[in-house]
Order: sequence, then C-alpha cells, then structure tokens
Amino acid sequence: LPPDVIVLSAKASGNRWQLEGTASQAASLVPLLAKDARFDSVHTLAASSRFQDGRRARETFSVGFIVRATP
Repeated sequence: LPPDVIVLSAKASGNRWQLEGTASQAASLVPLLAKDARFDSVHTLAASSRFQDGRRARETFSVGFIVRATP
C-alpha cells in the first residue's frame, strides 16, 4: 500500500479479507491491489467520502479481496 494509507480496520475470514481506512487517493487502491498476483476479486465494499485532515484532503475506503493460496 502507498505510504499515505492508514488502515483503521482489517478483518479476515479464511482467505477473504476486508480493509477499511483512509488515503489521499482512495480510488487508486482497488486497481493497485488487483495488479498484485497474491490477490483475487478485489472490489470496493462501500462508497468513499472525502474529508479534511488539517490541511490535507483525505478519502475513506473499504475494500474486499481474496488472498490466493501460495503453491
């Protein structure tokens, strides 16, 4: 994940994961994770919202994905 990402919650059930948090570019996370061969079915779970953190604009994210089994 990019260095500006803050993960506030990580949940797993077997190989199904869910991450929630904030980032400066939340929309870029799904394509970034989808390019990683370790993950499958990367998708957005909830709409993103924008907010100001001091002078920085931040966005919330909620993404789900499946971690592929390693051979």
